[in-house]
Amino acid sequence: MTKIIVSLSSGLLVFFAGCLTAEDPAADFSQAVNLTEKGMYEDAIEIADKILESDPTHGNTYHIRGRAHFKLGKFERALEDYNKAIDIWDDRSIYYMSRFLLYRDLGKFDLADSDLHRACELEKRDRFNDGDPDFEKWCSGDFSIDLGGSTKTPVPTATAKVPASTATATATVVPITAVSLEYYRQAEDLHQDEKFREAIEFYAKAIDADPMFVNAYYKRGSSLLELNQYEEAIADFDVALDLSDYHDPSIYGKRGHAFRLLGRYEESISEYETQKQTDPTNAWPYHYIGMSFFEMGRYYQAIASWETYAERRVAEGDPRPDSYGRIGDAFMKLGIYDEAIRRFEMALEINPNNGNMITKRDEARGLSGRSTPASRAENSADQRVDYFDLAMSNFESQDYEDAIDNLTKALDDHPDPHQVYIMRSIVYLAKESFGDALRDIDVAINIDPNYTQQYALRAEANYGLGNMEAFEADFAAARESDPYGAGFFIQREDELRIDGQHDIADIYRQQACILEASYCK
Repeated sequence: MTKIIVSLSSGLLVFFAGCLTAEDPAADFSQAVNLTEKGMYEDAIEIADKILESDPTHGNTYHIRGRAHFKLGKFERALEDYNKAIDIWDDRSIYYMSRFLLYRDLGKFDLADSDLHRACELEKRDRFNDGDPDFEKWCSGDFSIDLGGSTKTPVPTATAKVPASTATATATVVPITAVSLEYYRQAEDLHQDEKFREAIEFYAKAIDADPMFVNAYYKRGSSLLELNQYEEAIADFDVALDLSDYHDPSIYGKRGHAFRLLGRYEESISEYETQKQTDPTNAWPYHYIGMSFFEMGRYYQAIASWETYAERRVAEGDPRPDSYGRIGDAFMKLGIYDEAIRRFEMALEINPNNGNMITKRDEARGLSGRSTPASRAENSADQRVDYFDLAMSNFESQDYEDAIDNLTKALDDHPDPHQVYIMRSIVYLAKESFGDALRDIDVAINIDPNYTQQYALRAEANYGLGNMEAFEADFAAARESDPYGAGFFIQREDELRIDGQHDIADIYRQQACILEASYCK
């Protein structure tokens, strides 16, 4: 790989040096090129700035500065420089080749394809790099060369397959990237339609056509993640990160998910921390760091991370009830019930219809010994609410039969029978008594049709019974019933994953993604 870079850069340097004016000595430009090759990008930019101060029309300097900006991940600056270079000198193949790499890494594939075609057409016309086999291979489909973009060689198992029609020089070159992009677009459509297995096949075809296609590895890993193939997903994320100097922060997040779902929590936290550092405006890493700490039983650290997540959402004008609910869950684990109650009530201030939060708050009240008109009968001699509190303790201990027995007793004279039916349906779902769960949820909906949670729970019951049409309709009703529904779906997904119920958790994740696309990026 080193020989290739030196060969190409030497040719460029001879050309560039011949174009410099007396005011811009060749030595300065040579130094900028050499510094870029050595990875000293800031120094290269500083020298390029000085050259452009005395000659703002020097296209080659804009180009080399653009390459340095690209390597630093400053894509807007790189694009400005490449555009300026092309404005000054619009028939230099190397300029289009560099901009192609930038567009490709940004996922702007139509623009990338256009620039690569232009670069190859100019090269065939002018033969500026005539005799350089590396540039010729690039335009015939070999993507193992460095032109200021990806700097690693392809993985050994992936080989570029050049169609016969593109293997020889013709008047109009059709680079193999066009083939790769077509496969990639088909894969993207399949992924969007949640046809993940088929998507994986087309991502693989895109990779076969272009082994340096970073996004194809990343998105194939994302499809593998959706299928719970975590080790395979990690392998693809590893390749995506290895192939490019610029690392999309979301790749770290996805690799963090895979590690977390494998129970490799320390590694997941490291990935989320990297995502947080490289994408400081993104609140999601704080949420997932909290999840990892919670699943490790490190509840105070989970609380700290979730508190930051909640604060970030409030600052964005998007307060999340689920963020306070998770903090409440952590305080419940610590036995600090008053703090748990306070967080559940904060969640209910944002979304008063969240039945899940009502249930958790009342459970915390029962465990704390607090008594309020809303959580106990007016008559202190009436013990119906005590049965409910006892049932909550049974459920926490996974003693489902006793929980059902106590909830049935609580129904005799509970001040909020709707809540009891909802809770009993959750217990039935936990023990996979789907028909019983469905009956309780139907009763709850007849009492009060305004709770998002009950439609999602009924969808779970219908899913367990194989009633797929009703399952889809119930989740649609849940999504439409509450503008904060995404928070409930996200929290329910987390609860189910902790319980090891990954299949239904995946469905909740899909519903959350419908309501909030950023959750699945």
